[in-house]
Amino acid sequence: MFPARLEVVVRLAAVCAQLAWLGSPVAVRASGPLPATRADGMTVDVSTIADGAVAAAVERAARGARRRLADAECLGVLDDFRDANQRPLREVANATLASPDAVLTRAIFRDGRDATICRTGTAAFTGPGSRVVFVCGARFAGLDRTAAELVMIHEMLHTLGLGERPPTSREIDRQVARRCGP
Repeated sequence: MFPARLEVVVRLAAVCAQLAWLGSPVAVRASGPLPATRADGMTVDVSTIADGAVAAAVERAARGARRRLADAECLGVLDDFRDANQRPLREVANATLASPDAVLTRAIFRDGRDATICRTGTAAFTGPGSRVVFVCGARFAGLDRTAAELVMIHEMLHTLGLGERPPTSREIDRQVARRCGP
């Protein structure tokens, strides 16, 4: 019994250390100039990402995710998951935003390449309910178009309050791919 408790404590300490290192992404506020609005009406805040190739990859992926979410089947992914209060994510989105794709435009993208989690093969990460999404630099920029767009939708679900374990990251990926994939 004690070793299992110790494992939980060690995992919790690791998560707390990661969040402290990130400067508590839930508390981060937008600063600096507002991002430019594109001709398609899509505004994505990549102002803190210094690497132009990574910033461009995030913008492309956000636009592609927005196009995917315009499809009713893909948008159905919001009904497949719930936040910590057991509310469907569609309900969360509808209560706080004009439209589900507005979740992507309210996100603040930051360069997270130096975060320990980026060394594990992760392309992007955020905390449940946080507006800040960290991208793992070249790893994210190196994804193909479809994979980057699906990662963007995965992270969007977290910005609406979806936690992990359960569901696992892999389960989220599978459901996003099933609903929104090629």
